[in-house]
Amino acid sequence: PAEASVPVARRVDAHLEFLASDDLGGRETGTVYSLVTAQYVASVFRSAGLQPAGEQGWFQEYPLQAHRLEVERAQLSVGREGGETVALRLFDDYVLRGFSADGFTLEGGVVFAGYGLVSAEHGVDDFAGLDAKGCFVIVLEGRPKGHDELRAASNWRAKRKEVRERGGLGM
Repeated sequence: PAEASVPVARRVDAHLEFLASDDLGGRETGTVYSLVTAQYVASVFRSAGLQPAGEQGWFQEYPLQAHRLEVERAQLSVGREGGETVALRLFDDYVLRGFSADGFTLEGGVVFAGYGLVSAEHGVDDFAGLDAKGCFVIVLEGRPKGHDELRAASNWRAKRKEVRERGGLGM
């Protein structure tokens, strides 16, 4: 066949270019794009002479539970007891990482921990003197300019870990 005359590396590159293209919309499971991707991969496998081994030929069913953020309904406000409440804007003032499909309301105290950085190696602890237990912790994104040595402490996973270890409700 003509395809056999095309070098393997070029064929692989062509497949990867298509699979990674914006035309497949991220290939998120449960979308029409994931179905197009699955059909494409099955056709490539079929043309390579492979035999299907799924419960339904080339395909396998599995349960899927999806969680989607309802942006219009997401609300966060911060206020002082007996004082003014300020509504924050999603994506401008805060972001959500992980959420419930059923919706929820959370209430608790709030503490501000600067950038939320902790690095014993560099003598930094933005939580020093703070009691985060039972509170939501507000942190600034990233790290101060010119402090590349704090890169590991400045990612959101490291900050979330510090909040959790201090008994915080969320960040």
